[in-house]
Amino acid sequence: MGARRTPDELLRSVLWTVSDFLSDLVVVGGWVPYLHRHYGSYLEWRSDPVFTEELDLLVHPPLRRSEGRTMADALRERGLRPVGEGTVAAVWASETDPGERIEFFVEHVGPASTLASVHRVEEGGGVGALSLRGLWLLRDHSTKLSVPLGRYRGKIRTAEVTVPDLGAFVVQKAASFPRRPEGVKQAKDLFYLFEIMAAGETVQSEVERMVAEISAESGAAAQEVRTACHNVESVLREEGALRQLLEPTAEMVSERYGIEMAAARARLEGYLRDFFEILGPATSEP
Repeated sequence: MGARRTPDELLRSVLWTVSDFLSDLVVVGGWVPYLHRHYGSYLEWRSDPVFTEELDLLVHPPLRRSEGRTMADALRERGLRPVGEGTVAAVWASETDPGERIEFFVEHVGPASTLASVHRVEEGGGVGALSLRGLWLLRDHSTKLSVPLGRYRGKIRTAEVTVPDLGAFVVQKAASFPRRPEGVKQAKDLFYLFEIMAAGETVQSEVERMVAEISAESGAAAQEVRTACHNVESVLREEGALRQLLEPTAEMVSERYGIEMAAARARLEGYLRDFFEILGPATSEP
């Protein structure tokens, strides 16, 4: 078995696989903080964000062909195969490298009965996407980062990767984590919030500015900020319905930083409270 690849090696490999289709994709999962930390404009970021091996991609359908190839063709050429049954698949994974795994998502449109179902997102191909609500915020508040993928014909090939702004990322995570399957995934979303708030004053200030911009918009954007605020408060309040998530999230903090649980819990609550204080003024009536 070969040596474990570094985060950058793994990321570049997976991005290379979808590089011809990146104009229709937004990276929306746990790689977002890592991409901002390494390829964004933040000069101060106290720690390296934890990366996740799976690459989550928001699709703007329909996925267009590239030189006659569908996305499914490109995935198969790189050794990825559909996971699960059916004619379309939202998850594709390498048969030889468990680190190479891609999951596709699309903003939900239509009746509630079709929520969390897989929809075909390309003509003539087998790529589908899981339909979820609230992903539009990540698409509407996004930026492009230049990421070097490697050498091709003697030159460095660079990809323009679209990622959500950090403010949109934390608001969407905070607004949606209660809808996630209970347990590890909910705690993982809270851990991402903690990691970003713990990145330093520069990052916190940018998040505060971006959250204020989102909340200043009318309608659904402002409502997402209010929902995020309510959810974070429910974690922090002693009698809050989401209070039980502090323990598994603190365990992640303890393991990540090698500190005792009591210290991890205190650090977690402190940074979540900082985030709540950013969300609070943004939700206040003018």
